[in-house]
Amino acid sequence: GCPSLMVARFPEPATHTAAFVDDAAERHMATVRATIDAVRSLRGQYKLAPAQRAPLVLACDDDDSAKWLHAYASTIALLASASSVRFELRDASPPPGGKGFVSVHVDAHVEAHVRIAELIDVDAELRATAAKLDKTKTQRDELVARRATERYTAKVPEKVQQSDKERLDEMAATIAALERTRDNLEQLKSDKDGSA
Repeated sequence: GCPSLMVARFPEPATHTAAFVDDAAERHMATVRATIDAVRSLRGQYKLAPAQRAPLVLACDDDDSAKWLHAYASTIALLASASSVRFELRDASPPPGGKGFVSVHVDAHVEAHVRIAELIDVDAELRATAAKLDKTKTQRDELVARRATERYTAKVPEKVQQSDKERLDEMAATIAALERTRDNLEQLKSDKDGSA
């Protein structure tokens, strides 16, 4: 009779399928996705709705990077809610972006600059960010003080101590992100006041 399916060898991919693997295309798509993710994350920090489309500048290391990334400009614009996408070199003079823009690192070859100055109330965002920063720092300081006591190390279960350590790490990351947001907002306020 026929051999059982249960013991049959798992199908191997045919050797000719290697011709369909394109490492450069994989790297390009990874950069496109990272760009979209970074811009959407940045927009999220400032609570921009998808309908609030903003100009986007992608600063690339070289002309080659800008050239292949340009082929995906319409996809990036659609998925990152950009009203336009412009490409510049990172070492351009003046620097990419400019007044009214906030920036985010995408990868070793690309950074993104989003113009949000006209889309947000900078003063209100500064106040909200300062309040969140103060609250998070207070929570961090309380947890650090609690962990520093002898009673904590003697009485608190190891699992809870580990959970508290992870919370401290999360708080540190949150504080760093809020400080970056605050610095960006202060720069936007300075740009706005300077152009008034």
